[in-house]
Amino acid sequence: MYGGDLKTDAHDAFIIAEVSANLPRLVKPVCEKSDACLRLATLMAYDRELTLEATRVSNRLHDLLLSACPALEMHLQGRRLQSVFSLALLKRYGSPTGLKSAGRGNVRRWVRSRRGMGAAAPRKVDGLFEAIGEQSVEIRRSVDIEELM
Repeated sequence: MYGGDLKTDAHDAFIIAEVSANLPRLVKPVCEKSDACLRLATLMAYDRELTLEATRVSNRLHDLLLSACPALEMHLQGRRLQSVFSLALLKRYGSPTGLKSAGRGNVRRWVRSRRGMGAAAPRKVDGLFEAIGEQSVEIRRSVDIEELM
């Protein structure tokens, strides 16, 4: 009804005022203790919790990739890491080392055999392997002193 992607409190207030002025039968008062209001508050709290958890998991995944292969993390920065493609590859191969040991050809074949990856998936695999190839330092697992004793 109102064009654009503008999402501000002022814009929302304008729309609410215009609807209440032109179509008053659509505006219903809501008591703070009403059942609908309590259900909405519960849903909003649940949504907020899911959003915080998704953000935490995404940040943790970026942190793990950054510590293992900074070039790959930079290649997958932003929403790319949260794509079905990236998550499926990381789930299947576990790490940049797992991807590298599987080899580009095997990964491309696996991606082609999966539904929902899209026609550009083989090119994306090439981009991942180029990013992994930029890694010039091998990161080894640190040895704990207690393991040596």
